[in-house]
Amino acid sequence: MNQYIQDCNDAIKWAQGVLESPNNYVILDTETTGIGNDDRVIEISVIDLDKKPLINTRIKLTDSIHIPKEAYDIHGITAESLADAPALSEIYNDILKVLQDKIVLIYNAEFDLRLLKQTFDAEGLELPAFESQCVMIQYSKFKGVWSDKYGDYLHQKLVGGDHSAFGDCKATLKTILKLSKSKMKVPEFTIGNSIRNDLLASLSKGFEDSSKSSNENAFSRFFRKLFK
Repeated sequence: MNQYIQDCNDAIKWAQGVLESPNNYVILDTETTGIGNDDRVIEISVIDLDKKPLINTRIKLTDSIHIPKEAYDIHGITAESLADAPALSEIYNDILKVLQDKIVLIYNAEFDLRLLKQTFDAEGLELPAFESQCVMIQYSKFKGVWSDKYGDYLHQKLVGGDHSAFGDCKATLKTILKLSKSKMKVPEFTIGNSIRNDLLASLSKGFEDSSKSSNENAFSRFFRKLFK
């Protein structure tokens, strides 16, 4: 089977499996001060698969932080707007509760998990252990845009997000729903030249040996056209 077809169908089956057991999953998204090794999470949202927000809050960090213009231009969060937000330590138990015994679905999981770890470490807290799955990887398999440079499918941007943690959680859920409703790909049937020629020869010989009737000759011609 063509590898893309298999990968695409695997992504569809994955999404269908998620929706078959919705109580096992939550969706998480964050907004951050940037993408570097010293950047922090400043907004977090977790929803269930009914779009119900389980956590949806900005986070006031203990250190004085700077939000670069390029980050602000994406999510619109300023340092001043975090003044009345809860500290991470204040919502720590809430985070533990909503993630406990859940599989956490994240669009671009590698990034969010790294930023969460950096933020928890900086705040002197332990990031709770949980199983996560990356929705972006599955959606990229579904889209099937291959990169020879990276030897993998090109990562696809989240469609329909508004660059808020809550909005991007909902867009992630919408992506999963889209995958689950997609039709499975069916590989095209192909036959090698050698097999085709052997089959045609056998068919022709069988027809010639059994009868010289015009009907069987026509049948033979039909098969020749079929396997051209």
